[in-house]
Amino acid sequence: MTLPEKLKSGTQTEHAQLEKQLVGKMKAIRGTVDYISLLKLFYGFFHPLEKEMLNWLHKGNMPDVEERRKSTEILNDIRALGGQTESMQESDSLPPITSYLQALGAAYVLEGSTLGGTVIAGMMKKQLAKEDDGGLSFFQGYGENTREMWRKFNEYLLAVQSPEDQEIVLTAARDSFLSFKKWADQYA
Repeated sequence: MTLPEKLKSGTQTEHAQLEKQLVGKMKAIRGTVDYISLLKLFYGFFHPLEKEMLNWLHKGNMPDVEERRKSTEILNDIRALGGQTESMQESDSLPPITSYLQALGAAYVLEGSTLGGTVIAGMMKKQLAKEDDGGLSFFQGYGENTREMWRKFNEYLLAVQSPEDQEIVLTAARDSFLSFKKWADQYA
């Protein structure tokens, strides 16, 4: 079994629990203020986690790392919708990131969010009765390049060969899903 396959099956429970919680929050959105709150929830987890990950992910081991930062897109969306970005809450219960392998496991969770993002963007556009895509760039992921960016990310995962190293990546991915769920549980 390849590492991408191990990650998909080995995080299925944690992923499903987080997804159920987030989809519930998304279905409850009734206006721009609710949607901005959702974006702030994502920012509050993604931003501090990306800062930790960038201690280990760099152009030397992930040449497209800068393109993969999500928190900047979230901020842009909040601003495009007229939301305030000063003094936003950030999670202080992040998964441990003390190595490249742990950063790669956390990145799996953030990168995976781009795959279903276009569906979410469409859902938000409909719920908000938007005629344009303003404020939806985060959920649109990499646009028409989303599949290609996911394929490239899988190449980084496939390079991790040893069972011990793969277990570190898997544990970090599980911990990231659990930490995100904990943050979403406590986010007001």
